[in-house]
Amino acid sequence: MDIKQEISRISKSLSASFHYQLVYKDKQGKFHNDNFNSVAAFRNAAKKMGAVESGRETSKYVRPELQGQPKFNIFLGPMWGGPNTIRYEDQETYDILST
Repeated sequence: MDIKQEISRISKSLSASFHYQLVYKDKQGKFHNDNFNSVAAFRNAAKKMGAVESGRETSKYVRPELQGQPKFNIFLGPMWGGPNTIRYEDQETYDILST
């Protein structure tokens, strides 16, 4: 089994137990903290916001929970958001929270 197949296998087995969090700022300047109980629900919401899935996290230098998680063109992440939580942020939110 190659690395991509292994990551896919791990991701499928783990994704059901993860909670997905999306933190972003809307056009009116209001922050949102949306939470999803499945990767499928998170993907659907991200697509409705105009995000395009750009692959999976393949870095071997990130937490094991993040490996194989989806990546999106307009969100930063996946990030560790605490136990069983995979977090994504838009760039503006990340910049504000990182200063």
